[in-house]
Amino acid sequence: MNNVSVTKPYQRRRRFSREFKAEIVAQCQKPGASVSRISLDNGVNGQLK
Repeated sequence: MNNVSVTKPYQRRRRFSREFKAEIVAQCQKPGASVSRISLDNGVNGQLK
């Protein structure tokens, strides 16, 4: 019988520029903005703080 070891590939932590972060924050501060929608549109997790 063969033993097979399966490992998950290493995932690098994504890094976002200050400009990207500032734009996301600006979008979220607009009246009626949906943080969930903005995060989905930009490919980030809306539950991160």
